[in-house]
Amino acid sequence: PIPCVPWQSQTSGQKFDYTSDFDENGIIFHLGCADGVGKGTLRVARSGGKEGSCAGYVVDFVGRMGRHSHTDNAVGSWYEVELIGFSVEPNHYTLRSYTKGGGYFLRSWHLEGYLVDQHKWEILSRHTNSAVLKGSGLTKSWDLLAR
Repeated sequence: PIPCVPWQSQTSGQKFDYTSDFDENGIIFHLGCADGVGKGTLRVARSGGKEGSCAGYVVDFVGRMGRHSHTDNAVGSWYEVELIGFSVEPNHYTLRSYTKGGGYFLRSWHLEGYLVDQHKWEILSRHTNSAVLKGSGLTKSWDLLAR
């Protein structure tokens, strides 16, 4: 098991600075270590893929282990990670391909953020027909400040 940062109930103004893939500085790590899913601060959902079926468990999408979790292979499929009660200004995000691979990997996606003050969604990062995660257990992080 990975040691967790103690949960801080007051995170206003707290910085989560990226240093490397799967460091312990991210907001998802911070909320996940405090069992954020169970405490109602982190919600993960996806289109298609029955829970526990060959599609795996949806919560594994935000986990630190390379576990099997996917949507159906269909146009318009999605994952959603909602930080409940938190507003963040992300500077990086990291994705990983499934450890055992099997030829399945994320190819096209976009990361969206909700602009609370403008009441609209904005695309923060877009990737089309990318092969950067083609392989078993590969990770990649993207700098959102450089856009």
